[in-house]
Amino acid sequence: MAEIVLSMMQSLDGYIADQNLEFDFIEGYPGPHLEEMSSQKQSFDFEDFVGEVDIIVMGMTSYQQGFHLAYPDKAIYVVTSKKINNQANLHFLAPQRLLKLILAKRKQGKSSYILGGGMTAQLFISADAVDRYVIGTVPYLQGSGRKLFYPQDQAIPLQLESVQVLGGMTLCQYLRRS
Repeated sequence: MAEIVLSMMQSLDGYIADQNLEFDFIEGYPGPHLEEMSSQKQSFDFEDFVGEVDIIVMGMTSYQQGFHLAYPDKAIYVVTSKKINNQANLHFLAPQRLLKLILAKRKQGKSSYILGGGMTAQLFISADAVDRYVIGTVPYLQGSGRKLFYPQDQAIPLQLESVQVLGGMTLCQYLRRS
């Protein structure tokens, strides 16, 4: 089934980067007695996940930081209000146009991974277009910076699907509740 998946790492207080767009804290900090565990038989495997998606969606900052280079065989869509020519597998689109395109691609059976940027995530969250949230949380209080979730006008009910402890972080998967 085609789906739109938001997958990001955050600090315990909900930040994905500091004011300078640095995110070194995202690696996690395991305690000495912590054991890896999962609430499901099959643990979340990031490489399998990426192998199943057709499209990578990111904001301009993530693109400028080089995140697109990790996915040379995927169609990559970058959210931007600037007019930039497409090149090979890179497509640059305005926010609302990109949202409509990704929703149409989902209807065509294409899955999308929203990779980076709180503003990019918000575009899909506020449209209630995210089918699955895969949120990693590290034990770090950032205090300020770039938030993962922004205030919005509507509540979006989710259900917890799984929880994993991986190294020094928890990875929770949530599905949209109908």
